[in-house]
Amino acid sequence: MTKFPKLLAVLCFCSVGLTPTYLQGQVCGGTERWAVKVGTDAGVINVDLSEQTPMGVPDMLGLHEPHRPPSGDNDTRLPEETHVYVVTGHLVKFKIEAGSTGDQDYHMVITDDTLSFTDNHAHQPPGHSLVAEIPNPDCIPGQHGSPTVQSRFIDSIRGARRELEAQFPNIDSSGAFNDAGGIPVRITGIGFFDFPHGQVGRASNNVELHPVLDITFNPSTSVPVPQPTGPSVAISITGPSNGSVVSGLVNVNANATNGSGVVKTEIYIDGTIRAWNIGASSIGYPWDTTAMTDGTHTILSKCYDSLGNVGTSSIVTVTVKN
Repeated sequence: MTKFPKLLAVLCFCSVGLTPTYLQGQVCGGTERWAVKVGTDAGVINVDLSEQTPMGVPDMLGLHEPHRPPSGDNDTRLPEETHVYVVTGHLVKFKIEAGSTGDQDYHMVITDDTLSFTDNHAHQPPGHSLVAEIPNPDCIPGQHGSPTVQSRFIDSIRGARRELEAQFPNIDSSGAFNDAGGIPVRITGIGFFDFPHGQVGRASNNVELHPVLDITFNPSTSVPVPQPTGPSVAISITGPSNGSVVSGLVNVNANATNGSGVVKTEIYIDGTIRAWNIGASSIGYPWDTTAMTDGTHTILSKCYDSLGNVGTSSIVTVTVKN
């Protein structure tokens, strides 16, 4: 008899088609920067869903890590968190964030081809993986948000959960990790920089895909790729100069020319991407050379136009001496 009132309450609740922001006695929705994570923040209008940047896991780990808003500021979306990425990699494991403190998200660990991932308990350092999360659509905006605010991404979030659950029909929902076997995936999601808190799969720069908007399992590699056409695109580094000696904070600048509308510019230092600029033909990056070893380092820039043409600059070699 004690179970009947609970069952009746659930049946009545479902029959009117309501979606709860949280259930009594159950955590529903996160806390820190939750509005940004699920797309109910004021800055979500700055996310351009039509501009999607293809990235590998190493490319994501090479993104510059910005300074996050102070603790308690849960609504500020950083400029670095307005980009949609399409990331190719491998899904090695995932779980539902369950239990008394879980928010019912799907927490996925995405790796490069090494299938290695961060695990604080196993003392595996960050370097080959990142976290991708699919929020619980019934917990948006969550217990700390207004129930009248709808996520801009709600339909895509629901679709991504369906895609994951269709691929793995026997998911352990206890909060334990499910083994995904390193299945190849292509994941579309919004870039987000989380606070480091011992997450399994944590990226070295703390970037995540949060929320995930779409998942493709075993993406085909045989899809024809349109060949770039039209005028070539070129880019050059305008500073520092090749062969120079640098120290302290150095402004690295590059400019793109030609092409059919430059859509992205990038700066690489020692082969690792350090900065990017969407929709601009120029880019600047404040390089803190004090974090580098003294000696020779290389700088390179790339640019992309709307037809898929890629321009690569000449390599600039500098000597760091601090």
